[in-house]
Amino acid sequence: MTRVLIALAEPIMEAGLERIIDDSDDLTVVGSHPNLEGIRDRALETSADVVIVDVHFRRQDPALVPDLASAGSRVLVLVDHSVDECALRAALGLEGRAGLSEEALAALDECCLTSLRHSASGCMARGATPDIVLETLRTVSRGEIAAAPWLSAMAGTGLGGLGPSNGGGPRPVTARELEVMSMVAKGLSNKGIARELGLKEQTVKNHLAHMMEKLGLRSRLDVGMFAVKHNVHVGDPMADPVTDGDSSSAGD
Repeated sequence: MTRVLIALAEPIMEAGLERIIDDSDDLTVVGSHPNLEGIRDRALETSADVVIVDVHFRRQDPALVPDLASAGSRVLVLVDHSVDECALRAALGLEGRAGLSEEALAALDECCLTSLRHSASGCMARGATPDIVLETLRTVSRGEIAAAPWLSAMAGTGLGGLGPSNGGGPRPVTARELEVMSMVAKGLSNKGIARELGLKEQTVKNHLAHMMEKLGLRSRLDVGMFAVKHNVHVGDPMADPVTDGDSSSAGD
């Protein structure tokens, strides 16, 4: 029987998870903890095999997850990100053709890869179905890494190379370029993208040209196919470090 401690700030979420877990034959909830303070002690008191930790606690105390892992508990981080954003980040990192810039990483910080790089055994989206909750907990309890379905793209690769690009590699894809890519996949024209993002049409062309160069793509069709292949979906506007003065262009 795997002993699970739930450390979340949301009572409704905690109650829902407890009901799902206790309905299983091989998992049991040994306690809950709604505050950041005292989670470490509570994990020791309950001899928790797995601790479900709210991503907001992880942000408030970066040492929390490593400390829990060092004490013998496997940590499953409950995150707010969309699976699409995580898939995009993993795909770009593992393709080896382009990394992500610092501001793109910051925009996608909800991604569980941040937690994985800090000793978590996996992550789970808040909107996960009961089946996914149980499957993820069982995977973590076996000592395996669990996240969301996109994790299969990382099989056999490890977590190296998923951080920001270094100066020796190709220029990183920016957060704005990812956003433009997602809009291309939706069928928007350069003019339509410019209107949606409040940019000049030439700036959109610049972004397309830069992105195509970094990813080794030759046309808008290639961009759209790449986006569909890697399930690119970035919804909210993000900071754009590229100026309107860039001279590169890509045709409609």
